[in-house]
Amino acid sequence: MSFLTELKRRHVFRAGGAYLVAVWVLLQITDVVAPALGLPGWVLTAEIVLAIVGLPIVLFLAWAYELTSSGLQKAEEMPMGGWAARPAGPGRWVELAMFVVLLVAVAYLLTDKLFLTTTATVSLPDGRRSIAVLPFENLSTDPDQQYFADGISEEILNSLAAIRELRVTSRTSSFALRESNLGVSEIGRLLDVDYVVEGSVRKSMSTVRITAQLIRADSDAHLWSETYDRPLDAADIFNIQETIARAIADRLQARILPNEAIITNPPRNFAALDAYLDGRTYFRDLQTGDSDFSANFFRNAIERMEASVQEDPNWAPSRRDLGALWHYWMSSDSDRSKFEHRWQKSHEQIQKALSIDPNYEPAWVSLAFLHMQKANLEGVLEALGHVTHPTVSANVIRAKLMVLLANYNAAVEYYDEAVALDPLSAARVERAETLGCTDRYEETIREIEALMADAESSGEPLYGLMPYLAYAYAKSGNSENALDLAAEWADLGGPKRAMALVYGVTGKTAMADSLLTEMEDSGELRYESFVTAAVAIGQVERAWDHLARVMEQKPRSLLGFPCTEESRSLKSDPRFAELQAAAGVPEAYR
Repeated sequence: MSFLTELKRRHVFRAGGAYLVAVWVLLQITDVVAPALGLPGWVLTAEIVLAIVGLPIVLFLAWAYELTSSGLQKAEEMPMGGWAARPAGPGRWVELAMFVVLLVAVAYLLTDKLFLTTTATVSLPDGRRSIAVLPFENLSTDPDQQYFADGISEEILNSLAAIRELRVTSRTSSFALRESNLGVSEIGRLLDVDYVVEGSVRKSMSTVRITAQLIRADSDAHLWSETYDRPLDAADIFNIQETIARAIADRLQARILPNEAIITNPPRNFAALDAYLDGRTYFRDLQTGDSDFSANFFRNAIERMEASVQEDPNWAPSRRDLGALWHYWMSSDSDRSKFEHRWQKSHEQIQKALSIDPNYEPAWVSLAFLHMQKANLEGVLEALGHVTHPTVSANVIRAKLMVLLANYNAAVEYYDEAVALDPLSAARVERAETLGCTDRYEETIREIEALMADAESSGEPLYGLMPYLAYAYAKSGNSENALDLAAEWADLGGPKRAMALVYGVTGKTAMADSLLTEMEDSGELRYESFVTAAVAIGQVERAWDHLARVMEQKPRSLLGFPCTEESRSLKSDPRFAELQAAAGVPEAYR
């Protein structure tokens, strides 16, 4: 009897087919329910490995034994029957074809799970995967529920950002592309990411449906997708957000360390969460420039966030955001008489957030910014000591701190990280302004020219960068371009004193001296432009006389001492230590 006939007689094909069907069903069930149950990615991998190991065992047992009404018997003792006893015909070929189809299907599933996912994962040079979370589409019947969909996607983004092995683009940049109608590949290129998360939210009176999918940016390949239906309950919604974040991390093979809290505890009821997500829309308007920064705007924003606090006074996120809104109002209002009141309101809420959750890092970052408003560097340093995650805000506040402490190379590095996380943010402008402090003039020129070209095309020119660009031109030896920019600045009505340094560096001593005299006669202490220009034309003592008046009248303004090459020459003078002490620079950083 041929070997093939013997395989048929012993029902090896039939046992193998049944085993493959069982494996197929089990893997499909696991792939569907694992994200909802929060199972780690290795569970599916373990099932696949066990299935591969089990196949030869099943085939061997089918060859050696036969299950009968009398129990297991050795196959050699069984009479002829089964496939070998059946006449040749379509039925035998149909069974064989079904076996082959199942074998191919399982092989494809194993290949997809074990190999395709692995080869699709791309890492940055530092080992992290780059990903952007786009604003989820609002599929609710009420278009005003967009704030809820935005809030869900933002919380998923925040959950992913807590994972160190992922570099997650900031919401400011990813949400800015909402109306762009760009394809996933173009979005990936603009945001410099390899993966994109998109989805939708449908909210009804009592339930919510959230759908999320992970897409490979360069190929538009869908790597993972899932839909969740839950009651309209804060705890259930937070559970979905955490489940989605974990599923995406597993798919990208990103480890979640024990100290990486993916998500904060939910508020005690849905009303607190709903008011919080609604209040977050005001933050988005502030950060994208869609706000009018009016008193009415801030009152509405604070009222909505206060509604969340009233529903759950012991939830740190709404407390922190209420404090941050007071901070925004304080820093955007030119009426300094309201400064202290709003600073105290902001400080009160942020401290309450930290009393609720001492490990809530966004509150520590907000506290650092708050201390920066009063030039309290020790307070800034203390707050930043509690911050471990390199978010955009954390990197920006550290960069600002480094500028005040005159460590400009470190400041640029922090801005680099902020821009990597938020490519479309204002951090690019601040980075460009700081670049000139590191004497990287050619790079400064390239960066500012690119920023100004982008701004010009969007209809919002960045005229404020012109003095920085003119100075970089002057220091790189291109006096003609520097003076052309100075003339254009004057035509636009810009304050002439901003170009005093440019005139001094390009040899226009008389023009620089005239502007210095105008500043002196005005009685205003414009030490940033005065000191640098005075040093540039060799009038060092004149610069020190001006600094002495500043130290007497506004010592705190000396923080952020001019970083240009000209002003740096003053730092070797013993009088500079007095300036730093008067400004409040901690002794360890003088």
